[in-house]
Amino acid sequence: MFHVELMMKKNKSKLLYKVRDHLVSQESFDVYWDEKEQFGWTDFKNTSDLSAYYQSEEYYSHQEQPKTFIQKIYSFARGLMFHYKHNIISPFLFKGASILDVGSGTGDFLSFMNSKGYEVTGVENNPKASLISQKNDIKIHENISKLSDNSFDLITLWHVLEHLPDPEETFKNTFNLLSNSGHLIVAVPNIYSLDKDYYCENWAGFDVPRHLWHFSTPFLINFASKYNFELIRTKPLLLDALYISFLSEKHKGRRFSFLRGMVKGVYFNLRALRSRRYSSLVFVFKKQVL
Repeated sequence: MFHVELMMKKNKSKLLYKVRDHLVSQESFDVYWDEKEQFGWTDFKNTSDLSAYYQSEEYYSHQEQPKTFIQKIYSFARGLMFHYKHNIISPFLFKGASILDVGSGTGDFLSFMNSKGYEVTGVENNPKASLISQKNDIKIHENISKLSDNSFDLITLWHVLEHLPDPEETFKNTFNLLSNSGHLIVAVPNIYSLDKDYYCENWAGFDVPRHLWHFSTPFLINFASKYNFELIRTKPLLLDALYISFLSEKHKGRRFSFLRGMVKGVYFNLRALRSRRYSSLVFVFKKQVL
């Protein structure tokens, strides 16, 4: 498996940082960097059960209703992002197209896409989030491997790939599930981003141990091509820079972390207009028929 192979290469990889889990456990985890392949990975032995590390009221994507001020801001921003995501993927869809969202959380994105006239399905293994989706009449499956081949026109993984124990298996499964003209959408934090270089081990994009992998653009493009996916385009997720910067300021223990994060996030986005080193990137891949 992907993770096992990387663990065997541990001695050949560079220890990049010791990163603290600020969300749940307060433990520290080693993040390694493979210079040749240009990607990082979190040294976490038991990837079969990370559920305990998601048990937090501050893990917003699994919350049904926002309670705090920050949660309400997050919910509002997420609503704006639904429109932005729709603009990214709509050129590759037709009316009534079938969409699979892997790691669909509470199903809000799928509900939005359903309102646009698409047939939607989700994959979510968190019981709490899955139950919320089902209340909203969203079809939810616990495992991607039980779905039918060639049954989806578009598959999305919005900040999901970095959580999955075996990205190799995920790409194989998505290839089989997509129709011959289907597209795969992958959004991940960018380890080559300006904000990562600024915050270093306090960069919230690491989010250990929930993020098992830390991707660069060259690695992800090459990795996808091995499983017969061609890159069509990349797009930034601009609001991610604000949120990541806020959390990173909080990790550093800075006062007024929310305001600092908003200012820093705007600054990083403006600089990235030239460097293209955005905090998070969306990759649009097209399935290449063998």
